[in-house]
Amino acid sequence: MPGDNADMPQVSLYVAITTAVAAVLGASISPVSTAYQNARQAVRDRAERRDTAIRQACVDLLRSARDLRVQVANTAAYHGTEMGARLERVRQLEADAASHADEVALLVPADIAESATKLARATAQLAASAQANVRNELSASIREPNFNELNDCITDFSARVVTYVRSTEG
Repeated sequence: MPGDNADMPQVSLYVAITTAVAAVLGASISPVSTAYQNARQAVRDRAERRDTAIRQACVDLLRSARDLRVQVANTAAYHGTEMGARLERVRQLEADAASHADEVALLVPADIAESATKLARATAQLAASAQANVRNELSASIREPNFNELNDCITDFSARVVTYVRSTEG
């Protein structure tokens, strides 16, 4: 009989180790699960911020191109002493469009980036044309602006962006 109890301390030790491991594993499941959920939420949040940045950059580019179009049309119709300030506004809007196009190009696929770059080029050409068409001695524009290229670029960019945004929506 003395040999029958010889394995008892080992069994108690095994039970204690198994119980301790189970307790540690049980306690670690909740933090691991929470960490996984937090990581997934962070990925979703990053994607949402990126989508918002893309939308905002595209809207800003379209707005600046359209604002430039209106400013050039208004400048062409204007006759007066404020022509210099009007042309300054045209140049600022052209610079804004170029900056927004750069931002868009960093965020979107290549085909949309190319369309944004074309739109920025069209705004630059329109701004240069508006400047060249003004005669300072007359304080007036001598030619009507041609908006065809800008209009085509706005239409192309807008259609590409709408298609892209709709394809990425969940």
